[in-house]
Amino acid sequence: TSKGQMTATYRLAPKEALQYEVRLAYTPSRNRATNVPVTISHAGGEALVMVNQKQQPAIDKMFHSLGKFRFAQEALITISNVNTDGYVVIDAVQLVPVP
Repeated sequence: TSKGQMTATYRLAPKEALQYEVRLAYTPSRNRATNVPVTISHAGGEALVMVNQKQQPAIDKMFHSLGKFRFAQEALITISNVNTDGYVVIDAVQLVPVP
């Protein structure tokens, strides 16, 4: 239900203006979407990353890397169910400083 109408936005405040790897945690399943849109608002603008939630996350079987981005003040990560082809699951979002 509510296909295309639901979003979840994580507002994170990095301690320092650095480059971070953004990670999304979810539990995979056959009924999950293969095309989950995730928008990352970072210091350089916005990036759209598509996630296949049928696949097992590569990092500790829990987290999927969305890429590395620089955040100056606030990190906004928005997950949506717009045009998805299955269920969208969100367990956590994590910022990991890149050395």
